[in-house]
Amino acid sequence: MPKHFLAICLCIVTLYGCQSSNQSSLPRQTADSVKPAPAIEATTSSAEALRQRYSTPEDRQSASILRRAAAALNAGNFLAASQQLLQVPVNPLLADVYHRLLAATELGRSNPFAAAESLLLTRATVVADVTLINGVCSKLGASECVVLMQVILQQLANVNTRADQDAVWATLQNTSMRSLSNTAAARELVAKLTAQALRMPELGATRAKVQRTVAQWIALRRTMTAAGSVPQAQSVWADWQRQNANHPAALIPPTALAQLMNYTAPTISVMLPMTGRLAAVGRAVRDGFVAGYLADLSQPTAATKPSVNATFFDSNVHSDAKLAQLSQENASSVIVGPLVKQRAQGVAAALSLFTVPANEDSNLQSILLLNRVGDTSVLPANTNAPTIHQFAAAIEDEALTLSENLKALGHQRLLVITNQKPWATRAKRALLEQWPGPTSVAEFQRPREITGAVGKAMGVEASQNRRDQLAKLLDEEIEFLPRERKDIDAVVTFTDGLESTALVPALKFHFADELPVFATSQTARAADLGALAGFQVTELPLLAEPRATGQNLSAAFKLADSPLVELYALGLDAYRLATWTQWFQQNRAALAADTAVTLEAASGTLTLSREGLIKRALTLAAIDPRGRLQTSSKQPR
Repeated sequence: MPKHFLAICLCIVTLYGCQSSNQSSLPRQTADSVKPAPAIEATTSSAEALRQRYSTPEDRQSASILRRAAAALNAGNFLAASQQLLQVPVNPLLADVYHRLLAATELGRSNPFAAAESLLLTRATVVADVTLINGVCSKLGASECVVLMQVILQQLANVNTRADQDAVWATLQNTSMRSLSNTAAARELVAKLTAQALRMPELGATRAKVQRTVAQWIALRRTMTAAGSVPQAQSVWADWQRQNANHPAALIPPTALAQLMNYTAPTISVMLPMTGRLAAVGRAVRDGFVAGYLADLSQPTAATKPSVNATFFDSNVHSDAKLAQLSQENASSVIVGPLVKQRAQGVAAALSLFTVPANEDSNLQSILLLNRVGDTSVLPANTNAPTIHQFAAAIEDEALTLSENLKALGHQRLLVITNQKPWATRAKRALLEQWPGPTSVAEFQRPREITGAVGKAMGVEASQNRRDQLAKLLDEEIEFLPRERKDIDAVVTFTDGLESTALVPALKFHFADELPVFATSQTARAADLGALAGFQVTELPLLAEPRATGQNLSAAFKLADSPLVELYALGLDAYRLATWTQWFQQNRAALAADTAVTLEAASGTLTLSREGLIKRALTLAAIDPRGRLQTSSKQPR
């Protein structure tokens, strides 16, 4: 037994000595005893590389660890995969496999930047990498990159199904995936990844075709989102098909576009305050609504199609129950309004009591409330109750638009300056709830308090107190001059035009005039916009980037100087949205539950789906020294 134990120990020592020796000291093995390591081409996939047999212990060890990491990835255990990859020794032969597995692991752990950096270290892009790049671009919100990867995969597989087209169109309609939401670093990475994907040898001569197909998809998205109402979209879609007859979307249209012609103009009941205290407000919404109707009526195809039948009811005269009854007597398929929140809730509750037979889904009503009423699940339960959409020109939308743009520009620390009016309080709350970084808040009641409020938020008051304490301690007067804060990236102001004008010298006094300033449309209503040169404001596209219908409406009612401009925009978009809610109801059975429609409308970029709130994002515009608005589309993104 002792001799046997000694022999085992000697073997262990010998093995340990061999393992700890450097490679040059290992005895040479003859070519007959071991096959040479296989060559790993740049275009070899990870799966292929890991299936090969390796000759050296180092290669076999690396391959074994990488196989375990791949198994953990397949099981969805990204932490375990990451821990395995930390053990992989430097191995040029398997470097591409390592980088691909690391990219997949980082992507699974929601680290798209790290995933992208790993992919860029591979020698060449293989087909499996396209899926990884697609995932990275999706995480970064780069919709055009995602579309490119989808088209590349379709091209390589030589398939073109409706499901493929639906996936591309869904990406293009997803407003959370917009280039504006990307940081400069993300855009740079995306550009490198797309260039790397396009260099794939498998694409060969079809590379130009792929790029052309993507460009045509983007053009389709641009023209469709600018169309406005369903009749306008039908006209645009027909034109695009004629001009791009060989495009995959023309050959096999996405479901939403294939169903576009299945539309019957709705009968609409519009409920607005036409008399009383809010009469001017109601008339502004009505005039915007009529402008949309007249624009559709002027279309060349309108003469051969029945147009919208709209009836206006004065919500200041009728009760909630009466308005609901009138809409039923009018055989309305769409109800628009009321404006006041309490009335909107009341009418929605009254309408939810009406039903239609269960087999007549296409006849279900839709309600477009012109206010935000919150959770509609508190309304009476009814399987066949109308579908409720909520649409309002809310200041919270502007605050969230500012937040997205600030993130895209890389800002992290904000100085928020706000008056104490209800609209500003709501905007501040919306911004702070979404902002991930530190903020300093300056609040004031009167314009003359702005300088002091800004100084306090910037820490000037604390510095002044320290100066007074030190002067008292030394019994000597000390000169004090506030210095520029280095820990603030940008200023966000929720102030009206007059207050914003007073803010300019206050920022200069506190050495903050070099900071970029972001504001809402309330600031853009200043009498002298030139005094606010350099401010970036959220503005209605109706004013910042008007299209033909908006230009006509603006000229007719002089909206550039109107305090009710938001309401005219609301009315115009309410008409357009009413046509889309009708289309949704008529195509309910054919459309997927998550189908969405995106519109570049008068009051902002609107996203409408089957249920709930209508999302709204506004245009970002910079004020130039002449007081003109330069839209964000003309600025670097």
